[in-house]
Amino acid sequence: MRTNKIISNTDFILKFKELSSNLKKTDDNSQIDTRVQIITHFENSLDTICISKTRRISINSKNKMNSEKFVEFIFKEVY
Repeated sequence: MRTNKIISNTDFILKFKELSSNLKKTDDNSQIDTRVQIITHFENSLDTICISKTRRISINSKNKMNSEKFVEFIFKEVY
C-alpha cells in the first residue's frame, strides 16, 4: 500500500533536520530494500531519504549508519 503524507509541523521539521544532519556516512554501498521513502524540499534542497525493513538508511543513494533514534522519530510520525 502506498500512501503520501505532507508534514508541515514546524517542530517536526526542525527535529527532522537536526537528526538527519547528524547521520554519519558508512562505507557500505549496497542497495537497501526501501520500505519508507521521504522526499524533503527545504529552501533550495531536494533530498530523498529511504529506510529499509531492517531500518537501514540511505540519503540520495548514499548509505548512512543506522540510527534507531532517527528511524523511530520518522516511524512515529508516519505510522
